[in-house]
Amino acid sequence: MAGILLPGFEDKVALVCGAGGGGVGTATTKLLVEAGARIVAVDRTEALVEEVREYVNSAGGDCLGLTADLRDSAQVASIVPTVAREIGRLDYVVNIAGGMQNGQWLPVRRTPEAVFREMFALNFDYAVAICREAGTLMIEGGRPGAIVNISSISALHSAPFHAAYGAAKRALVSFTETLASEWGRYGVRVNCVTPGAVLTKRHIDGGFADQIREIAKTFPLQRHVEPVDIASAAMFLLSDFAKAITGQNLVVDSGQSVLTLTSSLEALMAAWGEP
Repeated sequence: MAGILLPGFEDKVALVCGAGGGGVGTATTKLLVEAGARIVAVDRTEALVEEVREYVNSAGGDCLGLTADLRDSAQVASIVPTVAREIGRLDYVVNIAGGMQNGQWLPVRRTPEAVFREMFALNFDYAVAICREAGTLMIEGGRPGAIVNISSISALHSAPFHAAYGAAKRALVSFTETLASEWGRYGVRVNCVTPGAVLTKRHIDGGFADQIREIAKTFPLQRHVEPVDIASAAMFLLSDFAKAITGQNLVVDSGQSVLTLTSSLEALMAAWGEP
């Protein structure tokens, strides 16, 4: 993305939920800073927020850091009002935080109700709240804006062994489309980016890098997705290059989603011992 001039970001305010950790959030924040945006960085710990703040400041940018557990509706509810109070406006939102833990990859009949609730809280509920508050701030302030929600290819078809996650991400796509239809008249665009197998720092630290690299060899492009690939797609949808695009779901997965699900399902069943 370096060297490509993305129009419209100078001195605009961008809220990034899940900004730290060295993954898609970090990559997105870096591209936003390079493009001239002011950053509101949200993450679950002060250490992660400080990591982002230090980078933004070192790059000559401006960063408001907010710590929040996005599974907690009360903490989520304070984010946009704080931005309104401290800065007075919002121009862009990227809802990146989400995912699931290793122990939550389970067949439906073995998935506890609590896992379903947590998956929706972290992958859907907080994004709904942020979108509603941010969109209201944009609309009532008479400012056009753009929102990008990060979904998953698990939302496109079936999601064997992670049904709760897939259902939450599919709900997010539907919600995004509805916002686009309601808010377009106000100049507020809302889109999704849907990643495939992204190799992040968390996967590397967790020992899953080799597994992701091997799986990616079966994709049409024969490569895994890097965090910057998702960040670049989000930047495009936020930018003036996409000013006629809303309600869309941009899939970034090295072609993974065009393959059949049979082989991946069989591999999952073998790995988890499901008869």
